[in-house]
Amino acid sequence: MKITVINYGLSNLLSVQRAFEHFGAEVEIAGAAADIAAARALVLPGVGAFRDGMAGLQKLGLVEPIREAAAAGR
Repeated sequence: MKITVINYGLSNLLSVQRAFEHFGAEVEIAGAAADIAAARALVLPGVGAFRDGMAGLQKLGLVEPIREAAAAGR
């Protein structure tokens, strides 16, 4: 399975990527709205500072594409 991990500049992407690869997933790192819209399965890594995380997502224009993907069950 191919998994797209969302890069918004605040999380430890390498650890998330390696964890999914350990279980056999193909991992793509994406930080653009078009990549999120095209993804079959998405992972939004968490951060300890919610406000900073949301600011990073908003700055990159990723909030709405993530909402749309979630509404579509991805």
